[in-house]
Amino acid sequence: MHEAEAIVHLANDAAEEGADVVLCTVVRLIGSGYGRPGAKLLLTDEGHRAGFVSGGCLERELARLAWPATTDGPAVLTFDTRGTPLHPGGRYNAGCDGCLHILCERGHDSAGLAAVRSSLADALTTAVVFDSGTTDLPVGTRQAAGDAGSLAGCFEDAGDTACTIELDGGLLAFRETQRPPSELLLFGAGDDAVSLAAIATHVGRRVTVLDASPERLTAARFPSVRRVVGTTDEQLAAIEPRSSTAAVLMTHSFLADLVLLPALLASRCGYVGLLGPKRRLARLMEALRHEGRFPSPASCERLHAPIGLDLGAVTPGEIAIAILAEIIADQRCRDGAPLARRPGPIHDATPHRKVAT
Repeated sequence: MHEAEAIVHLANDAAEEGADVVLCTVVRLIGSGYGRPGAKLLLTDEGHRAGFVSGGCLERELARLAWPATTDGPAVLTFDTRGTPLHPGGRYNAGCDGCLHILCERGHDSAGLAAVRSSLADALTTAVVFDSGTTDLPVGTRQAAGDAGSLAGCFEDAGDTACTIELDGGLLAFRETQRPPSELLLFGAGDDAVSLAAIATHVGRRVTVLDASPERLTAARFPSVRRVVGTTDEQLAAIEPRSSTAAVLMTHSFLADLVLLPALLASRCGYVGLLGPKRRLARLMEALRHEGRFPSPASCERLHAPIGLDLGAVTPGEIAIAILAEIIADQRCRDGAPLARRPGPIHDATPHRKVAT
């Protein structure tokens, strides 16, 4: 389940049980941290939680401090995990080496939780104050892109990358774009597709499995996913890909791929992957050329065939990991190389922009 879906699910359960909640959001990170700016954790006063802000190092301490800190409204808690020569592990003995500023918002009617709910349906860009500076704008004040208000300057540039915005008076706001869970379209319900559907679901993808065989595409084999049984034309009619959608062809059918491949490359899918060796791809492309349906060069840039990173994968589970790893790398604009070979930090620093209003 995607983190945002898990947060909303827990919030709904807590509301039914009459339990209070606090939403915690990383709004600034100086140095390194497991939870990047925008990472979220929902706590209930019964001790349940969903989401993350660290790798488990800070969650317990945050659960202890968040409730008294938010008695009078939203508040920011700071956790410094940087070590010193005398205490290399830092105060929290964490594996990170950074300083996190975490905004805590209490209540089922908080603006932060409302934004998480809205983001499940469509992308939402917001800015939230986490340091009032010398202004009288309270911490927790939130504004969506396109709305009129004191934080309009946070949206002057067209980018949607998470960043810190500094406005007049030393006011600091965190701007982020929350998006619905990424979609994976999996064509084919063979035994190898079972592992990919399970792993993709586990990491928070919205998975749709499409196949012509109702005997293979069952709830027992593919739980917690959307299932579409039908012909290739019916399968294509049942989808509405976005640029964030990844489509994987594991049909093991040459004739089915002849229909599906050009249609997916002509769609808005940002990633199209094809299982099988290069010689099979060559035969498909030759057949499409012969039929006058050869994909455009631009659309072929989104085609990954053979699909997956070169991990030496052998088993269905390993192949599924190689495929999903390539999808993540492609969507994050990374090459999938070992982090040990990456020059500089693992993550790019969150931009800080100063805007005069």
